[in-house]
Amino acid sequence: MNEVMTKPITIPELRRVIERWSDPMADAPVPERPQSDVPDDRVLDRAQLARMVGSGADAGQVERELIASFRQDQRDSMAHLAESLARNDRDSLVRFAHRGKGACLFIGARALGLAYGALEAGARDGATAQAALEVWLAQVRSELERLEQELAGSAMSERP
Repeated sequence: MNEVMTKPITIPELRRVIERWSDPMADAPVPERPQSDVPDDRVLDRAQLARMVGSGADAGQVERELIASFRQDQRDSMAHLAESLARNDRDSLVRFAHRGKGACLFIGARALGLAYGALEAGARDGATAQAALEVWLAQVRSELERLEQELAGSAMSERP
């Protein structure tokens, strides 16, 4: 296998690559992924989430498992970010903020992803004051709370 996949990798895209390399005769071109036109302040781009999950028979189960894993990861990340900030460990802040940003953009939580991105950029810049990092972390928490409220109040867990 000699192929490059770029992030974010969707489940259907991964399946196509595995199938293509499992069956050398399946060399059909892969269509371009449509870009989201959701404004930055939307809590969750459900179309993005649906693209990542795909439309197979197990899509509902995959979505529930993805969201459950995402939520647990976000709780863990918030604890690590708070600890890193308290220790002024900017390398850890960058690492956890970058990871959080990627996970959020993968599922379509753009506003939260952008908040993580601001925290990541501030942590990378050695001249950024600790107080500014605290403000950015508070923004991440705020966006995470908005997302949690939407996920808790939605019918996402009822998708077949």
